[in-house]
Amino acid sequence: MDRKILTGDVLAAMERGEMQVYYQPKYDATTNRLKSAEALARWVRKDGSVVLPEMFLPSLEQ
Repeated sequence: MDRKILTGDVLAAMERGEMQVYYQPKYDATTNRLKSAEALARWVRKDGSVVLPEMFLPSLEQ
């Protein structure tokens, strides 16, 4: 897929509010305490279908 088209699609998805962020906690196993959190981006289209991160993140990273 063309990078420019994909990047444009991601920007349009952001404008439509289709990008969601989920926070995954990271715990320290030695203290059993919350250490940090990792932010996970998810693209959920209006029809309910999900675009996997490996389909859109590489174009954004470039």
